[in-house]
Amino acid sequence: MIHSSGKRRRYKRYLSVFIAFVMVCSVFIPAFAKSAGNGKDGDEATKASAAITYEFYSDGELYDSQTVKDGETLKEPSEPDKDGSTFEGWYTSRDGGSKFTDFSKQSVTESKTVKLYARWQEMEEPETESVEAVTDKNTLGNDTENSEEVSEEADSGKKADASEETGSDIKEEDSKEQTESGQADDVSDETKNETEESEDEDSSKTEEVSDKEDISKQDETESSSDVSQSDEISEDSDKIKDEDTENVATEDDAIVDSADTSDDMEKNEGNTAVIQPQRELGNGISPLNINGPREVSVGETITLSGQYGSNHFWSAYPSSRVSLNQDGNSVDVTGVTEGTVWITHTYWSWGGQQTETYTIQVTAASSGQSYVLYTYTLIPGKTTESTGSADQIWNGMGVGTISGLGSPDSHNTNEELDNGYGNNGADITCPTSYPDITVDGVPYKYADTKDKENLKGYYTITWFRVVVAEGANAGHNNYNQPVIDGKKTFHLDGYITLNETNQYTVDFKLKDAGEQTFEPVDPEQYTKRVPEGFETDELLIPNENEPNVYPLTKTVNGITYTFDGWYLDETCTQKVDFNNYRINANTTFYARYVPETQNITVEKQVVTTSQTDLTKDFRFTCEYTNASGNKQTITLNLSNDETGTIANVPVGTELKLTETNASGYTTSAKYDDKTIQANETTGDTRTMTVQTTNDNSTIVVTNRKQIAETGQDENFIIVEKKFTGITEDQIPVNFQITVTGQNGTSYTLTKNSSGWEEVDSADGSIIWRWKISGVGTGEYTVSEENEEIADYTVTTTGDSGSVTVEAADVAIEATKYPTCSHTNWPVGVEGNENFLFAAALTGSSGCIVISSEPLSASVRAAVTAKVTTYGSWHEPVQFYSVSNDGQEYSIDGKIFRYDEANSQIIIGQTSDWKHVASLSYDITEASNPEIAITNAYKKNTSSIEVKKLVTGNLSDYDKKFAFTASWLGSDGTQKTEEFSLSHNDNGKTLNDLPVGTPVTISENRDGYDLENIKQGNTELSEDKITSDGTNSSCTVTVTNEPMTITFTNEKDAIVDVGIRMDNLPYILMLALVAGGAAAAVILRRRRS
Repeated sequence: MIHSSGKRRRYKRYLSVFIAFVMVCSVFIPAFAKSAGNGKDGDEATKASAAITYEFYSDGELYDSQTVKDGETLKEPSEPDKDGSTFEGWYTSRDGGSKFTDFSKQSVTESKTVKLYARWQEMEEPETESVEAVTDKNTLGNDTENSEEVSEEADSGKKADASEETGSDIKEEDSKEQTESGQADDVSDETKNETEESEDEDSSKTEEVSDKEDISKQDETESSSDVSQSDEISEDSDKIKDEDTENVATEDDAIVDSADTSDDMEKNEGNTAVIQPQRELGNGISPLNINGPREVSVGETITLSGQYGSNHFWSAYPSSRVSLNQDGNSVDVTGVTEGTVWITHTYWSWGGQQTETYTIQVTAASSGQSYVLYTYTLIPGKTTESTGSADQIWNGMGVGTISGLGSPDSHNTNEELDNGYGNNGADITCPTSYPDITVDGVPYKYADTKDKENLKGYYTITWFRVVVAEGANAGHNNYNQPVIDGKKTFHLDGYITLNETNQYTVDFKLKDAGEQTFEPVDPEQYTKRVPEGFETDELLIPNENEPNVYPLTKTVNGITYTFDGWYLDETCTQKVDFNNYRINANTTFYARYVPETQNITVEKQVVTTSQTDLTKDFRFTCEYTNASGNKQTITLNLSNDETGTIANVPVGTELKLTETNASGYTTSAKYDDKTIQANETTGDTRTMTVQTTNDNSTIVVTNRKQIAETGQDENFIIVEKKFTGITEDQIPVNFQITVTGQNGTSYTLTKNSSGWEEVDSADGSIIWRWKISGVGTGEYTVSEENEEIADYTVTTTGDSGSVTVEAADVAIEATKYPTCSHTNWPVGVEGNENFLFAAALTGSSGCIVISSEPLSASVRAAVTAKVTTYGSWHEPVQFYSVSNDGQEYSIDGKIFRYDEANSQIIIGQTSDWKHVASLSYDITEASNPEIAITNAYKKNTSSIEVKKLVTGNLSDYDKKFAFTASWLGSDGTQKTEEFSLSHNDNGKTLNDLPVGTPVTISENRDGYDLENIKQGNTELSEDKITSDGTNSSCTVTVTNEPMTITFTNEKDAIVDVGIRMDNLPYILMLALVAGGAAAAVILRRRRS
């Protein structure tokens, strides 16, 4: 039994241990909390800066690399290429591993590097069935030597691929590869046969053994037979090319269409083997190697290609229907004539030489189709007039295309259609390369770059025509694909310039009248090869040799051109003296026809009785064709007695003058002593056409105010309304002007009112005009309604008060002659252009009055009253005007006329007339007021104050932030203002902002976070704010009331004080303390 004192000591030890435990916990639990808290802060910081680097490897090399942070998207790289393989995807290891597909937004918590590896699936090379050709025994018997040559070439090719192996090594390696290949094939066949079990297993095995034996036998003979077959095909292809066209039908019957797969091979009459492998994939035989379209139209080019193999050879039958351009494993096929064509493709693969045919259809050319263009150049020393066959005159230069001239069948043979450079609309594509040319045993290459054009051993080409021909010849150099006669084709002909030693080419080029480019001058006659030092006085000079073809002056389209002589340069700055010049290089002489030009003066005259007409600006549009053949347009604004100039008008060109605001006037022009009447008399426009000459450079255009000859004179009011500062669609639809007379008569004017018209304005403003006809005399008031526009201030100026309408008053003065003593009477009174002449017939037949211009009703009435006051002058009074009635008149069989040249009236016989008189009149013009009112609109403006605030315990309150504001000003131009603001400073006020205009304000936060943007005290919604990692911006619309925009940024951080705990550590500490207290109470009770 333990003594009570021992128990107490033991309990004390327990209590001491417990208290120590509590103290230790009180130390380590907060420390743990701190560690956990710091870890959490660190995670947040790490997460913010963490990034994963993804490295993509292809065949052991780094293919791509991307670094993404949390929330950023990983983009899948483009698929890498690997010959003979299909890309499967990216994997987490080189071998094995899983396929990576997470190309999306990434969640990044820590920085690391992830390596991914490209993986491919090798493609199985398609098998090609080789079918032994059935050939003539004699053909096979002579092919051993050719077979050996091909084998040596194949071995040579292999040497090039393996630079360090000897020939014997290569042969052994090839033999080994063939053996391994054969074994692999055998294994593959065995596996296939084992997998595809048949009902009779023994029969299947027997067939397998038989297949192997057949393959083995085939392998032994395949190489030699294939080579022999290739030689045979090549030779027969050459034979086909040389066959006469009469045999086409027979040979067509002998060709097997590739679509016919019933037999793998047929033999034509010429013992040519045509190999036809099966093409259906379903029967287990390999597909066709050729890839490409099966149809080509005439003039179009398609490309066929062999998908695998080497040493490709292509041929066509019939060869006249297409043109071939071979390039290794591909061939460009250009349609020449319609029909079916068989393309033969021979190549080498792992199984030996293979041959297949491919059928294409040549169809008719479509509208706008390109056609084959056969290009040729004259053999140096030859001309188009040289005798002999085409191949003795021309070199073939290759095949291009041409369009824009229709089909060659639509033209005549030998018809020249173009200059070779598209001057008649031809779109020409020349060959991409040209052959070497041999002249006098020396080869020359085409100068395909500028720097080679003058180098020895090179040549250049100058084209001079596109012509239609029958068929196409190969050329002296046998370069072009021949086309049989009977088929029309396009030819592009030219000549070459050789860069040779001690021999040079001389040619002439002319910029003809009305042309824009220099063209060769009759190259077959004037282009020459001459020795070094040749004296040019021995040359034929085109304009001297053919003065009728190249005269001193030419007139084209009415323009006169003058021959300007010959020059050494295309800019025509260095003239050549043919009597003192020697040829020491290839030389081109240039000449041109230069147009004669002059300055034309347009003078304006206005005939009227109104001062307003004399100050009116009449607008002219002057159109003509300049010396370059380009249309030119000049605008002139002329009032009475003003002049304008049209510079550099070619002599002889047609000048068209159009007056665009001549309503109410008759218009005529006087040039070169001829009067040209405008061809319109109504509406706004008057058009006159003047043929310019060397004799005169001034055109006088006269406008005469039109006055009606019948009806009473009417008073009227013209109202003109001008709007500035707005567009027409902004004018209120209910806008109107009201004109009210003193008698209560009211006229309401809108856009839809009678007499409304819109007038052109030189300053871009909008002008509306009304004419109110038939108004009475008196005072009228003018007012307008509904002119206000929202967000605009309008200022009205002009005649918006009252106006007065008054009738005209006419005063007539007359000089009366008592007798008709002579027949010619001068007319016109100085200062009065509208003359009046009156004459009284003998007896009581009345009298006549002649005037220059028609007289209004009020003037006619005043004249009638004046002349009939004379005792022997009687009514009726008949009125004539020169402008309306011409210059000759008749009354009661009596003839009289107006002599404009001498300003006289010729009255005929003096006995016909009793009295004559010259009159003048003075009109106090009627007061027909023109009311001009201008509404000037200005956009209302307001202001925006921009303020700046920052928050957060890391914010710098003195830091300035950059701002940019942009908006569209009242004048329609973009406005931009830049400024800087710091926390709670005075802000920035943007003034003169048009009301209703959007204003965009942008801030560079410079590392701070956007807290908010407020308009006044209201926080802007997210859809009105744009924010990225650097900038924040908002767009607000200006209102009539000033507004304030406040940008608030924050820069805050949690301060690390060394301890960070959540609730759990405190709960644990309280629990331990409570436990300790409970234990102490229990112990105390036990002691008591």
